[in-house]
Amino acid sequence: MTKVYLDEFLKSLRTALYNASIYFKEHPLFINSIEILKKKIEEVFGFLRPLKIDIASHSLWIEGKILEKDRLYEELARFFHHRMIKSIEIKEGVTLQELITFVILVSSPPKDILKEGGMGNLLKSKGLIHISVEEIDYSQFLKGEGEEVKDIWMYWFKNATKKVDLGEITDFIKRFEEILNKFKIRDFLENNELRENLFNFFSYLKEKDREGLDHCLKAFIKFILKEKDEASLEIKDLVTFLKQFTDEKLAELLLEEIFTNEDFDIISFGLFSRLIEESRQKNIASFLKDRIEKENLDSHPQIKKKIRDLFLASDSNIISQTYRNTLSFFIKDLQELEEEGFSFKREILTSNYRLTLLNLLCGEKNKEKIKFLLEKISKEKEEIIKDKDLNYLKNLFQIIEEIRLANPDLDEELSRVENEFLSFIEEGILKEEIKFEIGFFLRKINRPSFDFQFYMGKIFRKKEVNPFVLQLILKFFPRELDFFYMNLKKKKSDFGFLKKIIENLKTLNLPIVLEVLKFIFSFPNKLIKIEVLRAMQEIPFCDWNFLFFLLKKEGYFLKKEATAVLIKKGERKEVGRMLFSIFNPFGLRNRLLKENLRIAKELNLKESKEFLIDLKKKKFLGKIKKEIDDLLDEWDED
Repeated sequence: MTKVYLDEFLKSLRTALYNASIYFKEHPLFINSIEILKKKIEEVFGFLRPLKIDIASHSLWIEGKILEKDRLYEELARFFHHRMIKSIEIKEGVTLQELITFVILVSSPPKDILKEGGMGNLLKSKGLIHISVEEIDYSQFLKGEGEEVKDIWMYWFKNATKKVDLGEITDFIKRFEEILNKFKIRDFLENNELRENLFNFFSYLKEKDREGLDHCLKAFIKFILKEKDEASLEIKDLVTFLKQFTDEKLAELLLEEIFTNEDFDIISFGLFSRLIEESRQKNIASFLKDRIEKENLDSHPQIKKKIRDLFLASDSNIISQTYRNTLSFFIKDLQELEEEGFSFKREILTSNYRLTLLNLLCGEKNKEKIKFLLEKISKEKEEIIKDKDLNYLKNLFQIIEEIRLANPDLDEELSRVENEFLSFIEEGILKEEIKFEIGFFLRKINRPSFDFQFYMGKIFRKKEVNPFVLQLILKFFPRELDFFYMNLKKKKSDFGFLKKIIENLKTLNLPIVLEVLKFIFSFPNKLIKIEVLRAMQEIPFCDWNFLFFLLKKEGYFLKKEATAVLIKKGERKEVGRMLFSIFNPFGLRNRLLKENLRIAKELNLKESKEFLIDLKKKKFLGKIKKEIDDLLDEWDED
């Protein structure tokens, strides 16, 4: 009985939270939902005082019992967990106004709650005395991923220097590089508050911990250079941070990047140049020259060569003339380097030339210059494809998309360049030779380079089945799917082939996948039918009518798999009703009920409990009545 009251209370809480998200606080429907919530709380107080809810990521814990594996519990658990709430306690005497205030506050976006110092702080500020919360230790979340982790770090940036906990700040400094990896450059460019809070943190370190400041600024520059794909962004707003870094420190960092970072290239160097004011570059270049001269580069010929590569490729405006003039001594002894056996190979210069074109294209506003650069890149097509330079193509496509948004009238030229490479990408994906950023490249393919028969041959003649060939055929040839189905039907006895098709289909996030699976289910092979139903558990699409029909018509094994799908989709209670609310005149369907009872037990379908209790009252059940009692007792003991 207590669980019934708790469930009623939790349902009323979910309704109140939902209403708070769509109605203003004086709306009659919202007020009514709070009144119902208060009534349900009073009912719970009849056996539980105070009412305390402990919260995990996907479950609740009340009165020593865990509430899980139910949509109601999971929704509420996720809701409060995202707001960093570990437990909620409601005491006797709680007023309607307190409940209104609590529901409105807790329904605020997690970001806003964090900005105000957390839910506990908010409740105290509003003077709530009958409702309190315990908050999750933020450090538990900081190792995770996702937007909520960003929100916590943003909150920390804002409040770190307001605290006097030097140990916490020291730990924050040590983990600063790890923290930055939770963000993108765009986060700092687009979020004024985050940028301001980070600047305040640096200012605090400048006054309190100069060594910590150097560590964090160094990590921040590395972070920016690592995000060189965003080099077209207006980064001048980030430059202000670097004023607190000495010219000598910046030169040391630049040299460290050249020496140790394999990905540091001409684009990285160009981005570094843009980060520093022009007035400082001569001094930094001078420090850089002094440091390089102190290094024994003869024992590091590859690094020496890398430095020369950077400056030989800098005959454009990518790298400041200041650096080239100061470091020109490297170019003068080019002949000496060649004699040592490290001649400048054509492919290296060509690669740097292509990167130069790409960097020039970044942020270019003049349409004629854009067309000119696109033409130059087109002439490099054969070399790019020969080198299979997918990273270059990804950067190119991203830049093209940015140009297209700003210049819709250039779409024809932009599409022409894209299409020059898409057949190469499509073929590479189909052969499973491309394993880099497959999702990105699949989205870029907007029309097939090969015809329908080519795809059919790969799947049915060569049996080259993979998720990508299936995704492309389903995406590009919806009108020819009847032929696809016809060929599938010819393979209805080939269990191995069909299982491979099913295994690959379930990885695709396409609505049409459900229809293909249902078609395969029509084949007269129970093992295949089971594989199809198991695949349906893993896709985000569902045909309720199809599954509920199976519950009425199919035998034990298929019914069990269909039940498992419906449970996975959150239809536990409705499944319980269908399994046991069966017309059973004179016990003629006892065998069917026995099968359903076995399914409920094996799948732990406790939501069928109320229907089993009703079923026990029926006549002509025979031995099934004892099996029902045994199962109910087993569930009550859990």
